[in-house]
Amino acid sequence: MARKIIREHNATNQIENSISAESEEMPAVVGVNEKFDALREFLAFNKTEWSEIFGVSRVAIYSWIKHEMEPLKENSEKIAAIFHLVKGIPNRNGGDAISRGYLIQPITRLQKSVYEFFKSPGEEILAIEDLSDILRGLSLMTQKNNDRMKRIPGGSKYSEWNLDNNLRNLSR
Repeated sequence: MARKIIREHNATNQIENSISAESEEMPAVVGVNEKFDALREFLAFNKTEWSEIFGVSRVAIYSWIKHEMEPLKENSEKIAAIFHLVKGIPNRNGGDAISRGYLIQPITRLQKSVYEFFKSPGEEILAIEDLSDILRGLSLMTQKNNDRMKRIPGGSKYSEWNLDNNLRNLSR
C-alpha cells in the first residue's frame, strides 16, 4: 500500500514538474505545496473557498499552507491543472492577486463564476481553452482597478466613488 502511494506521489510530481518546466514566467516551483502557495498569491480566494474548491477541510488547507502535509493525488492534479492555467499570465508576481469579487462573479462564457468552475474536476478545468484568457482579463481588470484606486484622493479606502465605480464596471 505504501509503495502504491509513493508511486502515485512520484507520478504526480513528474506531471507537475513537466507542466512547470514549460513556464518561463514563473520561477522554478518544485512541489505541490509551492504551486498551491503561488495560486493563493494570485487568486484571492479565502481559505473556506479553497477548502470547497478541493473538497477538503479548512484544517487540510492550513496544513498545505504550512507545508505540514501534501494534498492527495486528486487534489495535487487539480492544483497542477489550475497552476497550468495561471503560469503564463504576465505580471502575476506584481502583488496584484485577482480580486475575489471578480472570481466569485458569474462569467457569461463559463456560465458560472471562476470559483464555481474551479470546484469542477481538474480535467474539466483544463478542457476550457479560453479559461487562461479569462483569468488574464480578470488580472488586467484587477491591476487597472488598483491603479485607479491609487490615483484617487484617500487611496483605496472605501468611498461612494469606489462603490459607484465598481458597480459601473460590473454592469459592463
